[in-house]
Parts: sequence; structure tokens; C-alpha cells
Amino acid sequence: MVRRLFWVCLPTLLSQASLASDDAWNCQQDKNSKEWVCMGDKNPTPPVDAAKQLGNKPLVKNRASVAAPAMQPIPEKPGALAPASKVEPVKLRVAPVVKTAPVSLQPPATEPTTSTPTTVTKALDAMSAAKEPVEIPDTTVEDIPVVAEKASATDVTPAQSSTDPGWHCGAVDAKENWDCKLVGADPKGKPKTVKSSDDDFDWRLLAPVFDRQEESIFSNLNDRFPVDPWATCSVEASARKNKPADKKLREESPLDMNSNYSEVFDNEVGNYVGNVDISRADQRASSQAAHYDTVSEILDLHGNVFYSEDEIGMYTNSATLKLASDEARLRDSLFISPTTPIRGRAKAIYRDNKFLSRYRDATYTSCKPGNQDWAVHASELKLNKETGKGAAKNAWLEFKGFPVFYSPYLSFPMDDRRMTGFLAPVFHNTRSNGFDISTPFYWNIAPNYDATLRPRYLMERGILLGGDFRYLTESAHGEFSAEFLPNDAKLSGNTKVGDTAVSENPNYDKSRYQFSLNNAIRFSPKITSNVDLNYVSDSNYFSDLGNSLSFSNFRYIKSNADLKYIDDGIRLTTQVVSYQKVDPTLTGRRVPYRMLPQINLGLDHTFNLMNTPVFAELDSEFVYFQHDTDTELKKVTNPVTGRQNLQSVTTVVPEGQRLNIKPSVSLPWKSESAYITPKASLQYTQYLLNNQGDAHPDTVSRVLPILSVDSGLYFEKNVDIASTTLQHTLEPRLFYLYIPRTGQKDMPVFDSGLYDFRYNSMFRENRFSGTDRVQDANQFTLALTSRLIDPRNGKERLKLNVGSILYLQDRDVTLASWNSDETTSDGDTYEANPEKSAFRQQRFSNFVAEASSQLSDHFSMDAGLQWNPRTNYMERGNIGMHFVNNPGELINLSFQYRRDDSKCRTSDAVIEKNVGVAYKPATPGCENLPHATPTAAELKDPDSPNNPYNDNTTQDIILSDASFRWPIYDDWYGIGRWQYSWAYGRTQEAFLGLEKENCCWRFRIIGRHYFNGLTNPNSSVTTSVANSLASGAEAQTGVFFQIELKGLTGIGQKLDDFFERNIYGYQKPQ
Repeated sequence: MVRRLFWVCLPTLLSQASLASDDAWNCQQDKNSKEWVCMGDKNPTPPVDAAKQLGNKPLVKNRASVAAPAMQPIPEKPGALAPASKVEPVKLRVAPVVKTAPVSLQPPATEPTTSTPTTVTKALDAMSAAKEPVEIPDTTVEDIPVVAEKASATDVTPAQSSTDPGWHCGAVDAKENWDCKLVGADPKGKPKTVKSSDDDFDWRLLAPVFDRQEESIFSNLNDRFPVDPWATCSVEASARKNKPADKKLREESPLDMNSNYSEVFDNEVGNYVGNVDISRADQRASSQAAHYDTVSEILDLHGNVFYSEDEIGMYTNSATLKLASDEARLRDSLFISPTTPIRGRAKAIYRDNKFLSRYRDATYTSCKPGNQDWAVHASELKLNKETGKGAAKNAWLEFKGFPVFYSPYLSFPMDDRRMTGFLAPVFHNTRSNGFDISTPFYWNIAPNYDATLRPRYLMERGILLGGDFRYLTESAHGEFSAEFLPNDAKLSGNTKVGDTAVSENPNYDKSRYQFSLNNAIRFSPKITSNVDLNYVSDSNYFSDLGNSLSFSNFRYIKSNADLKYIDDGIRLTTQVVSYQKVDPTLTGRRVPYRMLPQINLGLDHTFNLMNTPVFAELDSEFVYFQHDTDTELKKVTNPVTGRQNLQSVTTVVPEGQRLNIKPSVSLPWKSESAYITPKASLQYTQYLLNNQGDAHPDTVSRVLPILSVDSGLYFEKNVDIASTTLQHTLEPRLFYLYIPRTGQKDMPVFDSGLYDFRYNSMFRENRFSGTDRVQDANQFTLALTSRLIDPRNGKERLKLNVGSILYLQDRDVTLASWNSDETTSDGDTYEANPEKSAFRQQRFSNFVAEASSQLSDHFSMDAGLQWNPRTNYMERGNIGMHFVNNPGELINLSFQYRRDDSKCRTSDAVIEKNVGVAYKPATPGCENLPHATPTAAELKDPDSPNNPYNDNTTQDIILSDASFRWPIYDDWYGIGRWQYSWAYGRTQEAFLGLEKENCCWRFRIIGRHYFNGLTNPNSSVTTSVANSLASGAEAQTGVFFQIELKGLTGIGQKLDDFFERNIYGYQKPQ
């Protein structure tokens, strides 16, 4: 009996096994339900007759104007009782035209045959096997789209099948012309220009990544998203945030399905044929045929399948989607991930959930449709949007049709979340260091901790180890950085000076290092603290090992730590400040004092007195100034042998404590057209000094009253200029200041300096910074401001400021002191020769004029000048023009002139052409003073007393400056800057380069010619930029480049910060 049952059941078992293993089926068994899900997309079975396929199962014509009742047969021909003749199937070569016909409610003359309902598997089999159009009576539809045999993702062009509104283009053969059609109204009002991707790749080693038809499909997919993922190309891909759709919203939203024909079994299983369109919440799908099971929520799509949602868009020929779990299986598919954004192609796509998707034999790029400049090919690709990470195996990079890089494993971020791994290498080449490469490694320790290790190799110096550590807590954040070079190969060896073997560099055979610590902490909303500590091993560290792009000209580095309390009406700050010089020429009093500590207390309160507002304020300060005993090496000539030797010279400077208290009261009054603010202050200063010497007291004090009145008027009217109504204003301003004359020569100068003289500085109560000096004044400032304002947008089309100071008495207070060799703007000291006191005796200050204009939205200008009425010379002048066409397209031109009469000599008289030739100083008031003529050797020796540049003071500035960034061709930009010193006849700073930027990659390369202002090859010490120019120092040169594949990685030195500092108006991409 068992044997008989076996032989009876054997054919059934074999038929099921063959069905599951047949090559025409792609089957997978669910691990939980053990249910087999099969798709037929390979070697489909011959077509099935429509009558046999559909039988008497109900057909619901969703797109008809009148719906047929359920289970009511459809007549084969309107008004006819006999069956229509058989319609031969036709393979479509053009886009199908669907005609809607009225549905008759009368039964046909012949009795329809009945059959048992077809199972879901058979219905899927029928759709999968169809190679020809299904036979349907011509009373209902002429043609139905077909699923072609062995169809791939690009066998049917969008122009042939798409029902989406807009232009759709495709080509059956790559050599044929485009076949375009417009479905519905054009959303943009004009046809889209479709460019063949093959036209851009004439010089390629590899074939284009995507052909014409695939690029057209990508464009169609892109149009399905609410926002174009590549609409803002200037925004980096990592800045986009992934915002998955709300799963609950999808579950609550109905599933809307539309098609030309459909049949539903038991309200659970439905088959849909012809222009199928499905939507639910953010999900949307379209195909030629579909099968949907409402119980398992499994959707099978066949034929020209487009599927899109907020997080992904896909195109394939067949797909299975589990809507309940967001799972999907697709083969030979194209995809777009809009949140990254990337697009690509894969042999198979496995979507495990709404966050995780896997791709086999994938190719992807972040370039927008129509551009495929770079692409990554990988055997396996995984994208995890929940973690923000992507990974690829056996990945190789193609750029412009050429393979450039291979990696067995490649990981990359999909958004701005951090991940551990190697960063792009940074390398450049300079004359002093040779080839320089750094390979940083990023370590994501925790969500609030990370570190970057930066090993760096310098060909001329050795291996430098560096690193950064960052941390973030609820109340604090900070960063620690350090670098260490064990042995600088370029500094090894002895140098002979005369007959003595010495090293002129104090860092001889030493390890070189630097570190910095930045920390900010908030103890409470009112109490905060900041720490900024910096240290370098030697003065030449930055000039030798610093970044040549981020390098700035500075002579010392500052470290400070503070504690602040800020509340309404009270400000308390305690800080310690220290300085380390990085310019060896800074010695003695030129090195800033340390402040250990500095305490500032500020109080203010406003109250009414007889309906008049009164503002009371108190500023107080206590500082302890400390300075190291300075020891420096100087060359000393032996009077007997005439040879030079190095000798230590020690300089002692005074130290001390300073207390300053300044209470003040002001009565501000203001109306719509006028204001006046009288103010009275009393300033008390006390010094307790050390190391001041026997000739000077150890205690000094000063008490000074300060009276000022600031007043102004405001007039306005409308004027018509070039058919435009503008608001014209006149704003005269009068400022009076009185401070009695008090001798201050016994007071040291710790931190005071002279403010730069500008329009706004004329309204200061003290022309000196700090509190070591308080000017003596009895003066009026007369000024006028006039504006032309566009009332439509509030822009100042023109603004003009003019003003001058009328001195009612001579000024005696200067920066000169027994512990300072500083001078005023014309060299006068407190005990200067009366013949040189013209500056103190002049009745008017320099006449200042400043103008700015915004003539249009693209063009602006600014200019300024200062004229000295005493010498009848223009002391300063500048003019600048700025043109901005579009963002990133700009041109700047400027010229700057500044006369430096701080010494009775000229700077432009000692350039190379005048070396050794007697010259006559041109500075007014200094013609009769004796001068020595420097020789060529003295000009190159900064220690020579005849070198006019040995004091490192600023010289005359006659500088022209031009910078630009302008498009050249096809996203290529020229970029550069040129600063030329007319005083020295040399280029001070210049760089020129090219920049290419589009939506998927950026490339920059520049060549730079510059003076770093620290290292002078002709001297044993460090000099300023002006001194380097004047003494014939050799300029530094370097070549820097950057290439960034957006959404993947970048190589080379980032140039954004450098361009932002050096090109006015340049804004780096966000």
C-alpha cells in the first residue's frame, strides 16, 4: 500500500520541485512563514490565451468612467451578440495608446464558460510568462503593454511606456536619434534638453558607466522626488539629513491602486494589468502589471517598474516588495538615494528594512543625472542609513573614464555623522621642506570624544607625529593638539662664526614640538571660563614646520585663562595672560608683559533724575605685570683679531602693579532729529614698581578729570536721482573733549599703544590704548555724515564721512617713557627738541574722508584719504572696487598708500637701485637732520645701525592688490591674487590657480609666491615682511592642490579657508 501511494504522489512531488528549481523562476522561502515567493523574469513560458488566463474572473476597469459590476461578464462587442474575431497579438515598438470604451451592462448572447478561480501562483505565472499582449476584445482596449522576453532594466525606454506627465525620451539603439514624447502638460513649460552622456567621454579608457537610456531613466526617477536631491549643488552631501518617513503614517494611509484592468479574488488577492499606478503615503510605484496580496502585504511588480519613496528610488523590470516590513528584492536595477545623494546600478538589490540595503555588483556615483565623471565599482555594497555608514568590497574608483584607485574594502560616511577610519591624505611640496605628506587617521572614540592622529613625513626634515583630541560634555568643550619632531635633519651640524664653532640657530640638535589646549566651560548661566594655552619649542617652529597656507604673520603667541561673571549691571573678569615670542628680533621691552593676574570689574546702572535719564558706570582694573630677564646672542667683533663671536647680552626691564579706577556719569538725551550726551569721568591710576632703577620712584599715581560732550543733528529729505527716489540725509556731529595736562613721563608703559587714526577714532576720549597714558586734550571734533538710502530695501547707495579735530592747545603727552623707546607719529618724545614739536603744535589733525557706495546689487566701492594740513601731504589713501556677478564670480581691485614718518628718513630711498648712493630724506620736517648712507652689506645686516630697517617698524606702504574668481569654461574657474609693493618694486604676495566645481567633484590647484615674514635667508634672525622685501630676501614658493569627490572623499590641502582670508567676498561652500 505504501509503495502504491509513493508512485501516485511521485509526479506531484516532482512537478513542485521542478517548478521551484526552474530557471524561469526566482524563488525565496520566508524563514518565518516558510512561504515560497517566486518571480519569473528569465526564459518565460509561452504566452497564454487571454480567455484561458482570465476565464470568467471579474475584471474591474479602474480607469473607465463607468465601473462594471462584480462578476458580470463584459460583452465582446457593443451591441453585438456574436463573439468578435480573434485579435492577433502585436509587439509594441512605440508607446501604447490606451483608448477608453464604454462598458455595456448587457450580457452577451452566448453563455460564458465558467471555471474555477485561478490560484495566486497561477495568476503570477500568467503575468510572468506573458511575452505577447493579452487577447482582449477590441471593444475595451486596443493594446496592452507587454513584458518583453528577457527584458532588462533598459529594454523599454521611458518614452515608450511612462505615464508620468512631462517629457520622456529614449532610444532603442544608441546610434539612433532620440524618441521623445510629452505626456500631459509640461511641468516646466518647455522641453527638457537631454544630452547624451557619450558625448562627454571622447577621451576615455573605459566605456561610459551609464548609457543614454539609463541616464534618461535616472532623470525620470529624479523627477519623482518632491525635491531634486541635486538642486543645491553647493551644499555638501554630508550636510543633508536623513528623515525617514513615519511608519505609522504609512500604515494608516490607504493603498491607492489604478490600472487599465484589474481582477480581485476574495477581496484579498488582486491582479492589475496596464499602466499600473500605486501610491501610499510617500510610496509610489508604477509598472505594466502588478500582483498584490492584502493579507501578506506582498506586492509583485513586472514590466518597466518605477518605485520611489522619500529615501530611495528604483527602476527595474521585476520587483517584490513586502510593504509591511519595508523589504524588497530587485534584479538588474537602477537606484537613487536622495538623502546621500547617490545613484547607481546593481545586478541585485536586497532591502532588508527601511534603513539597510545591500547591492551586488554595484556601480554608484554622487554625480547628478547626465554627469558621470567619477564612479565606484564594487562587488558588494552596503548602505545603512540608521548608522550613517556605507561599505564596499572589492571597490575600485573610476575618474573621467580611467581607473585610479583600488581597495579590497572601502567604508565611507553617508551623512555628517562621524566614523573611524583613514582620512584623505594631505600633501604638498615646498622649497624648505621638500615633499610633505600627511596621512591622518580619525578615531571616533565615543559620541562626545574623538581623536585624529596625523603622522607626517617631510623629506628634508624627517617624521613628525601629531594629533588632536576633542571632547564635549554637558558644560564644557575643548581640544588638545600636539606635534613632535624627534630630530630635525635640516638643523644638524655645526656652523662656524669666525674661528669659533657655534650654531647660529639656538635649536641646534634639539627635538622640536608644540602643543595647544583650548577649553570652554560654563559653570552656570552667569559664570564661564575659557582656557587657551599655546607653546612651541623654538622661535622658528612655525616658519619651518607650519602650514604655508594657514600661516599668518605674527611675532608672538598668546596664552590666557579667564574666569567671568556677567549679570545685569555687573561684569567681573579675572584672567592670566602670557606671551611667547616667535620673532627672535623681539627683545627686552618689545616683548609684551605677562599679566599675572588681570582683574576687571565693571558696574553700570541707569536711573531717572527729574525725568532725565542718568547713566552711571564704574570701570576698574588691577594688573600685575611681569617680564622675564631677556638674554640674547649677539655678534661681537673682536677688536684685536677682527673676527666675530657670539656674546650673551642681558636686558632687565621694570615690573610692577597697576590699579586703575574710573567712575563716570552721563546724561543721554535723544529726539527724532537730535541728540546730546554730556559725560564726566574721574580716572585714578596707581603704580607699585620693581626694577625701576634708582633714578625713578617705586610709587607713582595720577588723578585726571575727563569731560566730554557728544552731540549731533539728523536731517533728511527725498531726492529723485535717475528716476529713482532716494532718501538723502545730513548728519552733522560735534564732539568736545577736555582733559587737563599732567606730566606722565615717570609712569612706565606696560601695555599702552597709539590707536590708528581713523574717522571713528576722532570720537575717542583717549588716543592711547590701555591706561598707562591718558592724553591731554582741549579739542573739538567736527564731522559730517551724508547718506543716500534706498527706501525700498534700506541699502545705503552712498555714504560719505568727513571730519577733523580742532586742537585748542598743544599736546604734550606721548608714549615716551623711561622704560620705552616708542615714539609718536612724527618721532616726538616727551623731552624732544622744540624744533621737532610741529606735530604737537598744529591746530588741526589730518583731514579724514571716507566714502562707500553700493551702486548696484553687483558693484560697490570704498575709498578713503587723510590729508595733513601741516605738511600739505596726503598721509594715507585707499580705493577699492568690488564686482560680484553671481555667487562665486567676483573681481576686486584696490590701491593703498600710507606714509610712515615715524622716523626722519625715507624707506623708498634705500632700495637696491639707490644702494651706496647718497640720498636726501623726503619726510617733511626732517630735511636738515644728518643721515648716513647705508651700504649693500649694511642693508642685509639687520644689526647694523645704518640699516634703516633694523628696528622692525613699519615703512611706507604703496601697495596694489587685485584678486578674482571668474568662470572660464564649463565649470572651470580662474582664481588668484596679486599684491605688488611699489615702494620696494617687488611682488609681496601672489597666487594663481584653476578651480573646477560641479555637483559631484571639485578640483583646485594654485601656485603661491609669498614672504612668510619670519625667515630671512640673508640674516641669522627673523625679520618682517617689509624688511624681507627691502633687504632682497628670497621669496618662498609652493604648489598646492585639492581634489574632492563629493560624497566620497577628498585629497590634498583644503584651500577654502585660505581663499576666504585672501579674497574679499569669497565664501567657502557650506
